[in-house]
Amino acid sequence: MQQKRYRSKGSQLIEQFGKAHKDQSFSAGEIVDYVKSEGLNVNTATIYRSLDRMSEDGLLLKFKPQDSDSVVYQYKGLHQHCDHHMHMRCRQCGKLIHLECEFAAAFIKNIEEEYGFTIEPTITSLGGLCSNCKAAKS
Repeated sequence: MQQKRYRSKGSQLIEQFGKAHKDQSFSAGEIVDYVKSEGLNVNTATIYRSLDRMSEDGLLLKFKPQDSDSVVYQYKGLHQHCDHHMHMRCRQCGKLIHLECEFAAAFIKNIEEEYGFTIEPTITSLGGLCSNCKAAKS
């Protein structure tokens, strides 16, 4: 029997922030800043524990981008099967795009068959610029 987890204030705030930024990746520091901006007093350690617990429970996607030393998160929301596909992450704005298309699935399969290399979608993301940031740069 699975133990029911206590829904802490930290978890509720992270879920609220995640829903408001559902297409963005975010760091623990951004959550801490958000909590402070809301005038709430939630211990930083509580936020980190909540992020870890929510990742373990499958509510958040947790990964380490190649262009950063920090771990980032994304609220899964409607994308409950994030561990089965890769993502693209904009290095400028943090937008996260789910690669749920047949081409991406075929790419992962081809890498496995051609090179014997298994891509781990939960920790792999492609970095670049989204169309909005690319247009703003032009």
